[in-house]
Amino acid sequence: MSQTQTVQKFSIRDISEYFLTKSHLSENTKQSQYSVLTDLHEIVVLYDIDESLDTILKSRMIQKKNGGTKSLTTQKNQASVCREFLLFLNGSSTSTAQNFSSAKKQAQTFEEAKEEFKEKLYS
Repeated sequence: MSQTQTVQKFSIRDISEYFLTKSHLSENTKQSQYSVLTDLHEIVVLYDIDESLDTILKSRMIQKKNGGTKSLTTQKNQASVCREFLLFLNGSSTSTAQNFSSAKKQAQTFEEAKEEFKEKLYS
């Protein structure tokens, strides 16, 4: 994704699928990143803001919800999370795509195991 390309709309489901590839992250990290991505979703989808990621990050996501400006480290972390997620959406990150494929397979296997358990339970 180029620096000036407009962020395309995405769904909360896209965020959930992204986190299937992030099984190695701690729950606190996942929650923090999920918060960043839902903020991005709110800006892009709910408020229908049609801007580049850099513009969104500079003008909209640097503000704290209770006023003030977030620290530079927090801003850099948010930018990194957003960029990685957008790469995932565009299929540009090969390691993420491979992890997603594996995670999706595991999710299907889990669903299949649930169905098999249910069938055995009723028999």
